[in-house]
Amino acid sequence: MIPLFIPPLRQRNDDLSLLAQHFAERFAHEMHSPVPVLDASFLDELQKHHWPGNIRELGNFMQRVLSLNQNEVLDAACFLREFQPLQLANGSISAMSAPSMRIADLEKTHLENTLALAHGNRIHAARMLGISLRTVRNKIKEYGLPPRRYA
Repeated sequence: MIPLFIPPLRQRNDDLSLLAQHFAERFAHEMHSPVPVLDASFLDELQKHHWPGNIRELGNFMQRVLSLNQNEVLDAACFLREFQPLQLANGSISAMSAPSMRIADLEKTHLENTLALAHGNRIHAARMLGISLRTVRNKIKEYGLPPRRYA
């Protein structure tokens, strides 16, 4: 066995832009959308972040940004928006400020928002959410969402 030390992502700022570009291309291809340009301000914000989850956190973050932003250029505003409290139809909340909100309500809202982003395409929404098409269909039925709207 050969010991191999790979420094944490927070110590490899030069790799961040290359990795972010890789993830942008990969997830854009998976979502059948154009690859966005990563603005210098977006890359600056990437380098300021600590990335405690390392490469996995960066990959998840880039997937979320691409899913929620249909922009041709990702800038600092796109980056910062992902680290703000969750926005729902009834206003801004965070997990700590709304302890009475049920997880099912959050899940339903997230599913509705994802289906809207996918223009009702359940297959695309399933890919964006990282779940199966069957799960999307079951959740639409479980939450009483209109099935024809998401056909």
